[in-house]
Amino acid sequence: MRLDLTPRIILDKSQRQTYFWLRVLLYLLAFAVFFYLAFRLAFPIRTFSFSFLNPNSSKNTITDLHDFRGDFINLGNFKAGEDNYFFVSWAGPFSQAAAEFSLNKRSDLADLGTINIRKGYKAFFYPEGEAPGFKEGSLLKSNSRYFIISENKLHEFENLKLVESLGFNPQNFWTVLPEELSVNISGAKITAAESYPDGTLFKILDNFYLKKDSELQKFSSQAAFLSHYPLSWAIEKDDNFLKANVAGEEVIGFADGSLIAYGDAVSIVSGKNIYPIDNFTTFEALGYSWDDLIPAGGDEVSLYEKQKLINLSSPHPSGTIFYATDIDKYYMIHDGQKKLLKAKVIADSWLKKSPILVEEKNLKTQGQCVLSQKSWLF
Repeated sequence: MRLDLTPRIILDKSQRQTYFWLRVLLYLLAFAVFFYLAFRLAFPIRTFSFSFLNPNSSKNTITDLHDFRGDFINLGNFKAGEDNYFFVSWAGPFSQAAAEFSLNKRSDLADLGTINIRKGYKAFFYPEGEAPGFKEGSLLKSNSRYFIISENKLHEFENLKLVESLGFNPQNFWTVLPEELSVNISGAKITAAESYPDGTLFKILDNFYLKKDSELQKFSSQAAFLSHYPLSWAIEKDDNFLKANVAGEEVIGFADGSLIAYGDAVSIVSGKNIYPIDNFTTFEALGYSWDDLIPAGGDEVSLYEKQKLINLSSPHPSGTIFYATDIDKYYMIHDGQKKLLKAKVIADSWLKKSPILVEEKNLKTQGQCVLSQKSWLF
């Protein structure tokens, strides 16, 4: 015996027809909601915005709005005929991009202009600056002539015998082309072995030093030294040499652009500062390699001033080196400029880690759309 607590309802013909279509409508609505949610999961939409009425709001996700002079666009006063710029940061792939401006009633709608879209790292869009030469302390040779970069100038050793008498190993000098030497301006020729030029590197016991301003500046560790120079460039000396020279108070840390790991934090070194990276997504989205992490001690981290977190909207700091794979060129970021390293061997003197890979074609417009007034119907 089955107990059915549902009262039996008998529908007439018109009610049954209404009930049928209501069921169909319910099923269609359920399917529409299901497919809408599935579509949004498969193809999500991310919205970025900026309010000129609240330019300092933490809710603003569009960054670095500026005109062609680099000045902030105050109150959204875009001027006709002038180029203006802004950045949007997103780590994942996307298929479409749309831009929308909410204008006030006094805005001239006759010519809304166009938007050009480029995709790439923010720092790679910096203006180009003067090309740097070889790094301080670089040991170079060309056509049986030997050189050292001292005080950013190219100094030639008078002869091979002088090179060897100073303790340099001629085999460790990098071979370069004559035209590559011209990137650094020439300095006085080195003719005597009485003293070492600035830029000379030393290994004394287990410590490394750079001669700078006639003093021996100590590196914080061997790892710090190797972030700047190859081990073979350091001349080995004993403790008596250290006692006979003036030891500087400055401690040299890691090279600019180095990735150091301390505790759970990964930071980028730039000058006297370190910039912690906020998470794994940002680390990989900015093009860094986990293989380039250098473990650092607390005493080394204390040499730097901690800055705000690096996130997806942050540009790469000074010291970063980009490699444009499509044109085989290297660029160094320094003080808001992108500087061409004119030869790979010059880049190698600065670069002891993986470069950030880019493509030069991204500097050109990748997409363009014409702004038009939005209809109230859509």
